[in-house]
Order: sequence, then C-alpha cells, then structure tokens
Amino acid sequence: MDDPRLLDWLKLTKRALEASDENRAEVLREVALGRAELQTSLEQTPPTSAVRPELATELSEADAALGRLVSGLKGEIETRIAELRKVQSATKGYRPARGNTPAFVSRSI
Repeated sequence: MDDPRLLDWLKLTKRALEASDENRAEVLREVALGRAELQTSLEQTPPTSAVRPELATELSEADAALGRLVSGLKGEIETRIAELRKVQSATKGYRPARGNTPAFVSRSI
C-alpha cells in the first residue's frame, strides 16, 4: 500500500499544474507550504514499504512538469523586470519644465 503522504504530494503537485493564471501565485504558495510539511513528515518518518513504480513515475513526471512551469514563470518575471529597468533607466535625468518658466516669450518686449 502506498504512503498517503506521497499521494498527497502528487495531489498538491497536480493542483499547482492545473491552477489558472489568475490565482496561480496563491495556489503555488499554498502548494509550497503543503509540500514543505509533507517533506518534513517524510524525512522524520520515511515510508515503511516500497513505492509502487507507477506512483514513483507519476511523482517524477509531475515534479518535472512543475519544475518546467516554475522555470517558465521565472523567465517571464525576469523579462518583465528587465523591461521595467529599461523604462526606469530611460526616465533618469529627465527633468520636467519648471512651472515658473514662460512657455512663450514675445519679441515685442
């Protein structure tokens, strides 16, 4: 019989993979907390029986897919940060016109 903690690990991983874009950050945070608790539990009391090969394969594939998802998100964030830095550096040194400087000076003066 499979350890229920491993099945919970798989459920959490699948939940993270199936999260919609709108609530992905919140789901990833919850999944990370749940997986940390499970990891601590598994380290303190390892499974007593061997894991079924099918479950091991499914866990491995799900974790690999989650790794790819997180890498993709990290790449997107790095790209957006680079764009923001570019915009920020483009505005450095810019000084708006003074409020007391006339916009038009007549030659008749």
